[in-house]
Amino acid sequence: MIRTLILGIIQGITEFLPVSSSGHLVIFSEYLNVSIPGNTMEIMLHVGTLFSIMVCFWDKIVLIIKDFFAIFTNKQENHFNTKTNPVVLLIAASIPAVVLGLSLNNYFEQLFDSVLYVGFALIATGSVLFYSTKVRIGERKLSDITIKDAVFVGIFQSLALIPGISRSGMSITAGLKRQLDRRTAAEWSFIMSLPVTAGAIILKIPAMLSDSNIILLDLFIGVLASFIFGVFAIKLLMKVIQSDKWNYFSYYCILIGILMVTINI
Repeated sequence: MIRTLILGIIQGITEFLPVSSSGHLVIFSEYLNVSIPGNTMEIMLHVGTLFSIMVCFWDKIVLIIKDFFAIFTNKQENHFNTKTNPVVLLIAASIPAVVLGLSLNNYFEQLFDSVLYVGFALIATGSVLFYSTKVRIGERKLSDITIKDAVFVGIFQSLALIPGISRSGMSITAGLKRQLDRRTAAEWSFIMSLPVTAGAIILKIPAMLSDSNIILLDLFIGVLASFIFGVFAIKLLMKVIQSDKWNYFSYYCILIGILMVTINI
């Protein structure tokens, strides 16, 4: 139970900070000796961080829900004043992850059992984050996002199916590359993760319920911890992304990655 609590805390903090929650869960699962096959634990702890996003961005999520139902009426509302309905943008952003996940799911499952691969992936994440500090910051807002932007950021988000590749780090970097301002890049990164995360959770629930190795009470504690610390991490990132301390995450990922590769090679 204590081990699951620790994993929940790690998930909550690292899901939104650009350091790869999946990578950290693989590392800590290895050294805490938490033996849950594949990425079941990683997926279920995302339930907590999913609720973290909903709490922190509830006002925007409500508007998206309204825009969704507006599709089925003659009154085509668009509360974000985007060129395309935001629901369509979310669908477009989710397609790369869905395609990649369905086609290479078994391969990605195997990577969750390798700390060495996670080490290499963390080095790659750190390198991308370092690159993001060199990108010229634009001034585009949520209202400026197009389908091309959504798909571009979605492709980068899909890379986070590899443990050690940070979803928030990749998608925020892609958003910055598309000239979104820093706050908008972070907000869009979190909002666009909702469909993919929710879908992954739904698909994993049947397998989880049939797995005799899973203790539901342990998972509940982990999910609760990931929710609480997820809210904290979101608020922290929204402050850090607008400061000059973003590059610290790059150094951290590269350092931990090199350490894991050195230990496990």
